[in-house]
Amino acid sequence: MFELQIYDSINEEIRNLVQKIVNENIEDEKIKQSQKQVQEMLFGLQIEVEKEINDLKLNSEWDTFTMAFYGETNAGKSTLIETLRILLNEKTKSETRKKFRILIAEIKNMNNEVNSINEQIEEKKIEINNIITKINENIEEKKKYIICNREFEVIAEKLKNVCIEYNVESDKFIIMEDNILKNVYPSSMIKKSIDRIKDKCKIAVQKIEEENKIISNKILEKHSIFVKELEETIEKLNIELEMKKNKRNFILKLLYSLFGKEDREEKLIEEKEKILNEEKERTKESLEMQNEKKLELINKEEENKKLEIDTVIKEEKNNINNKFQEYIYKIKENRKKINEIEISNKKLSKTLKKEKNNIESKEKRKKELEKETLEKESELEKYQDGTIIGNGLSDFTRENIEYKFDLGNQKFNIIDMPGLPKKPSAEVIDIDENGVISGLF
Repeated sequence: MFELQIYDSINEEIRNLVQKIVNENIEDEKIKQSQKQVQEMLFGLQIEVEKEINDLKLNSEWDTFTMAFYGETNAGKSTLIETLRILLNEKTKSETRKKFRILIAEIKNMNNEVNSINEQIEEKKIEINNIITKINENIEEKKKYIICNREFEVIAEKLKNVCIEYNVESDKFIIMEDNILKNVYPSSMIKKSIDRIKDKCKIAVQKIEEENKIISNKILEKHSIFVKELEETIEKLNIELEMKKNKRNFILKLLYSLFGKEDREEKLIEEKEKILNEEKERTKESLEMQNEKKLELINKEEENKKLEIDTVIKEEKNNINNKFQEYIYKIKENRKKINEIEISNKKLSKTLKKEKNNIESKEKRKKELEKETLEKESELEKYQDGTIIGNGLSDFTRENIEYKFDLGNQKFNIIDMPGLPKKPSAEVIDIDENGVISGLF
């Protein structure tokens, strides 16, 4: 470019000028000596000037229009430049705004995730509270089953050792029980059954004795009538015989005595006495037989009573055994339920631990997100609009900052320069007696 050739032309002119001075022929030795010193000085200056011109060439801009905003602090230079950067889509501003939007989206996503985690944590806390409540309920229920089983075991042991007996000789019912068994299997029911059997037997025996008494009375009554009739007959025969004997003469009496001839009345009397004795024996035998029958019936009734009582006792022993088995079953069922509760609590405890670990991991993730959010919010400040605008301090903008614009086909730059203080700094600069400088920034 032509603009850049200027710097080369200047360098060439300087070299030609220096060379002309150096090549000039001088006869005077003193001047010649001075010329030599000047040459050395000029060569040094030439090098410095060429360096400065090359730097200028390197940093110069001929194709871009450049504006520098220069003025007092808080005059609005940076505000105006920031506005132009936004309106004209300055490249660095577009990049920072893009980064700003990305950071905002990331922060929003992280905040949403934090909110979601908070909701999940609250849900997990509710689940944990429900699990703890269920575990406590299970523990209380387990305690009830344990207490109940202890009672059942005591009852079962007592039912196992219960003894039911009936003493025939004393006609007494014996059962070993206590206050616990009275509520579980009362002996009063057994006693009622046995008393009922005893009462039944007693009534039967009384009936047998009454019937025997009636029959015996009938036998005795019949016997009494028959005996009375026989005795009356014998008495009559005796009277008749005595009358006959009184009427006989001595000779007939002698003949009767010699030949042993008996009167018909004597014979009848003997027969009747014989019948009377036989009747007495029969009556006696009948009464004895009746008594034996009575005793047999009574004994039979007693045997029946004993059999019925034995049957009742046997049934009650079976009932007691069934009751014992019932409590054994209850104990087993309770133990099964206790085992189920323990298994349930183990599962619930595992779930509880898992949920707590889940909450811990979510809390950890939440802290990470919050930390990352703070970092991104802090980073966000770097990319937000207005960062180049001052905060009121005179030294907010400390460097010349160049912003490049491309509007259509036209490129231009704007330089934001440090603001000038309203009051010159030199006015507050001073040196005290000890040579210490103050008021210099």
